Amino acid sequence: MAKGGGGGQSGKVDYPDYIKTIHGQFLDHAGVDTPTSSVTDLVNVALAASPFTSAIAYDPELKITNINNEITSFSSFITSLDMASKWDDFADEVNSYLVNKLDNESVIEGEFDAVSDQLRDQLDTVTLPRFRGGMRDINAVMSSSFAIGEAIIEASNQRDLSKFLADLRLKLKIQRDEVVTKVAVELIQMELNKGELKKALLHYTVDGNRIAIVANKEETDTNLAIDEMDAKWDLDMAMYIGNAIASIAGAATVKEGVSGPSSFRTALGGALSGAASGAMIGAKIGAIGGPAGAGIGALLGLAGGFL
Repeated sequence: MAKGGGGGQSGKVDYPDYIKTIHGQFLDHAGVDTPTSSVTDLVNVALAASPFTSAIAYDPELKITNINNEITSFSSFITSLDMASKWDDFADEVNSYLVNKLDNESVIEGEFDAVSDQLRDQLDTVTLPRFRGGMRDINAVMSSSFAIGEAIIEASNQRDLSKFLADLRLKLKIQRDEVVTKVAVELIQMELNKGELKKALLHYTVDGNRIAIVANKEETDTNLAIDEMDAKWDLDMAMYIGNAIASIAGAATVKEGVSGPSSFRTALGGALSGAASGAMIGAKIGAIGGPAGAGIGALLGLAGGFL
C-alpha cells in the first residue's frame, strides 16, 4: 500500500492524511469558508473595467510650444543685433542727452567771464599803469607810440581771451566725445549682457519644460500602471487561491509582488541627474575650454539623462 503522495496502481492520486489535513485547513478552514465570488465573476468585472479604455497619452504640445516660443524670441533678438547701427543709435542718444542736460554754453560763458575779469583786472591794475608810467618817464604820453602801445596791449588781451575760449571749447568737445564713446560702449555691453540673460532664460525654460514633459509623462504612465494593477487585483487574489489548491501537488507558482521602476532609473531621474551633471561639468570645463567645454558638459548631461 502506497504511503507517499502520488498515484497507486489504480491511478488514483492520494496524499498522506497529515498533508490533506493541513491543505484543507489552509485552503478553506476545513470546509468552513467559501468564496464570495467565482473566477468567472472576477473576469467579467475586469473585462468591463479596462483602465486602457479611456487612457490617453500625455500631450506635450503646450510645453514644446513654450520652448519654441522662447527659441524664436531669442533668435529674433540675435538677428536684430546690428552693432554698427546700435553704436550710431547709442552715440546719438548719449550726445543728445549731453547737449540737452549739460548746458555747455553756460559753463563756457561763466568760465569766459571769470577769466575776462581776471585779465582785465591784471591789465588795468598792472600792465597799463606800468606802460603809462614808462611812457611818462620818457615824455611820450602824447606821442603816437603811446596810443599804439595801448592798442597793442588791448589786442594782446583779446587774443589771450580768444585763445582761452577756443581751448575751453576744444577741451569740452574732447571730453564730450570721450563720454559719448565710453557710454556708448557701456550701452552696447549692456545690450550684450541682455543677450546673455535671454540665453540663460532660454536654457532654463527649455530645461524646465523638458523636465515637465518627462514628469507629466511619468505621472500618466504611473497612474495607468496603478489602474491596471487595481483592475487585476481580484484576479491576482484568485491566482493565490489556485496556488493554494495546487500546492498539495507541488504545482504552485510564485508570483512576485507589485514592483515598479526605481526612482533612479526613471526618465525623470535621468533628466534631473543628467541636467545637473551637465551643468556642473560645463561650468568646470567651460571656464577653461570656453564654448567647447560648455558643449562637452551639455553632451555629457544629455547622455546622463538616458542612464
